[in-house]
Amino acid sequence: MRKIVLSLLIMFSFVLVACEEITDDYNKAKEPSIELKVEGELTQAYEENEDLEDVSFEIVFKQFTENNINMEDVEINWFIRNQLIEEHSNKTNITQIVNSPGDINVRVEVKFVFEERAKTLEADSLIRVIKTATNILVTNSIDDANHRISVKLGDNNEVEFTGRITGNLKHSVIKWVIQKQTSGEPEIYREFEVDDLENLGGIGNTNFTYKFDKPGSYIVFLQTGEGISQDANRYISNSTHINVGYGQFELSTEDEKVLSTNDGITNRVLKVNPLDEGLVGEGEYEWYLNGEKLIHTGLTFTHEDATLGGYLYQVVFNPADDLIVPLKTDPLLIINGVEVSNETEMLTELSKKTEALILTNDIEYTNEVDSLNLKYPVTIYGNGHTLSSKEISIFISVTSNNVYLSNMTIVRANRYNLMFTRVDNGYLEDIKVDELGGGSNPNDFLSGDFGSGVYINKSEVVVNNIEFISGGLVGIRIDNDSSGTSKKASLELIGEFKYNSEDPLFLPIGSGKSSREGVEVIATGFDYFALPAGQITIRRWDNQGDPVTWEIYDQEKTEYQSGEFLDLFGIGINVDIGFLGLEISNAEGLMFVKMYISMFKEFGTLEITDLEDEVLNTYYIVGETDEVVYGLDKLVYSNTKELNVDNQVEPKLPTEPGQYKIKIYISDEFYLGSVFITITE
Repeated sequence: MRKIVLSLLIMFSFVLVACEEITDDYNKAKEPSIELKVEGELTQAYEENEDLEDVSFEIVFKQFTENNINMEDVEINWFIRNQLIEEHSNKTNITQIVNSPGDINVRVEVKFVFEERAKTLEADSLIRVIKTATNILVTNSIDDANHRISVKLGDNNEVEFTGRITGNLKHSVIKWVIQKQTSGEPEIYREFEVDDLENLGGIGNTNFTYKFDKPGSYIVFLQTGEGISQDANRYISNSTHINVGYGQFELSTEDEKVLSTNDGITNRVLKVNPLDEGLVGEGEYEWYLNGEKLIHTGLTFTHEDATLGGYLYQVVFNPADDLIVPLKTDPLLIINGVEVSNETEMLTELSKKTEALILTNDIEYTNEVDSLNLKYPVTIYGNGHTLSSKEISIFISVTSNNVYLSNMTIVRANRYNLMFTRVDNGYLEDIKVDELGGGSNPNDFLSGDFGSGVYINKSEVVVNNIEFISGGLVGIRIDNDSSGTSKKASLELIGEFKYNSEDPLFLPIGSGKSSREGVEVIATGFDYFALPAGQITIRRWDNQGDPVTWEIYDQEKTEYQSGEFLDLFGIGINVDIGFLGLEISNAEGLMFVKMYISMFKEFGTLEITDLEDEVLNTYYIVGETDEVVYGLDKLVYSNTKELNVDNQVEPKLPTEPGQYKIKIYISDEFYLGSVFITITE
């Protein structure tokens, strides 16, 4: 009997619990609720020149009538990208325009009174627009595996380029661009629009043949869209660098270039190959030693000086034809030196101002306070060995003209492994740099005052073959510490410039403290990029990476009535400046401008132009606000560049109906791109 009673009690308990759950579910179903009904595709693929599908949202009210809730007392708020859109207030349905890649979060908030209590219901949905990538690969007929080639004038100087486009093939503008390389930003040389793009199964192919008939260094690439090297709204292929010249012009010797006092020092015969007179005409072969012109011409020269030192020879062909630029060989270094096998021997010879040292072993510099100072003309030949420090701030400091370092690995520094300061005729040959300096303070880097493996500070240095074994912030830094003076910091690169692609450099070659006229980089095969950062411009040269590009996408509001002000809310940007670790995508384009204002104390520039690019009005973006004053973008616009939010003005649009272009810059020169608006009556 006791068992039966216990069983009945247990069964009764289950019944009570079940009834309670059923009652709760039943009561909950009777309470008011909402559902967000969607019409249109929430996930779409984006391609330029193709319309995306707008998406409609409607609120479905459940159990409102049954609970005697008066709909006139219900408050409805719509949020797009977490921003309240007042023009949608109290609407039961809206249509969201979709015109660019990225995520658009749509959320509705319904407020009302239920059972004498304020109640809020929410529902949301996500529109996701995935961009169809455009990839462009260019190869050349000289060497399809190499993006750096040489062409001889008068010979087979015609090159065929093949472009292969995958992804979106519907770009309105596709063109071949030829740039001529300078010591700074390359200049546009020729442009040719593509009108023969062949579509083979979704892959676009185009061919381009060009005959290079003038000497110089050129860059060829295929791009979509208008604009030059730093303009937005375009795709760009890999770059092909073409050196156009008169053929091989080389200085050489069959004798030993490096001799020690132990071996005995003998004469060496140097020779240079003659150039094709059919191309360059007549002229003189002039000889230079350590940067100074010798009283000697011809194709050979005998080095007879047996004194200790480094002898840096170079030959210049001076043509009789004034229209032909003088040609020069790469330098050739001859060394008469003293062998040293340890730190003591090395420091002893340096204290005696011996003008050439030859390492016979790896040597560690043990002073942890003072740099290894090279204060007189000296040549150090590493003989394949390593010169290392105990990680002091500046390892090797060069403050004298005519200092030459050759065939060694330089290891370890906190700030600079090797620093040239206000010197001429510095020369590095067959150098490897490991465990680069640079420090870990991001403020130093963002101020342009970054450490590096090699620092050329208001100096003139030639680098002939260099490799950075480990990664870091900067490989070679070049800057002019006294802007306003006539002397430049100059770097000439010949031979190979290599770094580890698995452990890359942010700035293979970088400059951060100089005016455009204050530094000069003479090299072929390097892509150039300049990033304004407040009072400085961070410049980057790289011979391995792809050019930096970005795109800008339309804002939410593109149509205005006459008399309205501009609102850039929702504008999108897709930018990846990898060497600074900056990656901003989707619809947060204004974050890029706001970040600049905060990080670099830099203003933004906004130009309102007609379709012919005539500037009608200019505003400066000087900050942001937490409140909606003129537009949902919450930007502070001013008529001046001063970063003062108290100077806020209304960004007025033209009153004349028509289509206009909005161009956006960081500072005055860093062009982010443009969007279009339409003004109706």
